[in-house]
Amino acid sequence: LLRAALQREMNALAEDVEAARKLSFLDRRLEMFDVINAHPRLALTALLAIDQDPEYRPLPFLHETRADYDEGLAEGEIPSGLDVEALHLISLTVAIGMAVYGKSAARQLGIDVAVLHDRMRATFEAALHALIAEFES
Repeated sequence: LLRAALQREMNALAEDVEAARKLSFLDRRLEMFDVINAHPRLALTALLAIDQDPEYRPLPFLHETRADYDEGLAEGEIPSGLDVEALHLISLTVAIGMAVYGKSAARQLGIDVAVLHDRMRATFEAALHALIAEFES
């Protein structure tokens, strides 16, 4: 049941993923941070990973994502040497982490979850800029 419910959540992302494909590499990562956090039930996918479910695929749009990254590398939008697959997984981890811990962390910090989201997004954006700059020539 959990897998079926989460599959429906993942399927609901298809339109957002397709729209994000038109954005720059950095903007796409930020958009997906927002999209994942707009679907808080996606945090439950962590249970499938923890359970080591052999059918769970944490990168449901991997084929399209790789094609986009290959195009970005070929066009020079993404600097060569940048490990886009690792950065993609870092992005996913940050977004799912916010989905998992966001409400509890905001409560503990004494702030609204929307404020925490904005702070996390700003910090994530700065980190992405720094990582990309590290590989630009």
